[in-house]
Amino acid sequence: MSQVKTFGKVKTIPFGKLRSNGKGAGRREPAKDNSIKNISVVIPAFNEELGVRESILELRRTFESTKINAEIIIVDDGSKDKTAREAKAAGARVIQHRSNRGYGRGRDIPGKIPARNAGRA
Repeated sequence: MSQVKTFGKVKTIPFGKLRSNGKGAGRREPAKDNSIKNISVVIPAFNEELGVRESILELRRTFESTKINAEIIIVDDGSKDKTAREAKAAGARVIQHRSNRGYGRGRDIPGKIPARNAGRA
């Protein structure tokens, strides 16, 4: 949050909503809405069958309420349980590693698959 003085009163505003018009610190005008509307979320997962479905559904509800078009990608890092099946059932795009490569490798996929929302932000 940011504070702006207007006629002796302090008004709190969210960041990014106002910008200076270049005519002085006291004068401000609304900024253009350059917020992101399309995103891809990449989530590494290892043996998360009990929680992955609910996490995906919660993310979907959040994105739907904010009018953001989101693609959810789960990287199943060699899970021995039904993580991939649960993620697919919840509507996520799933990439599976044959063996566990560790957290860092589980999220290291940008050059390997094109995200549907890449370049459309």
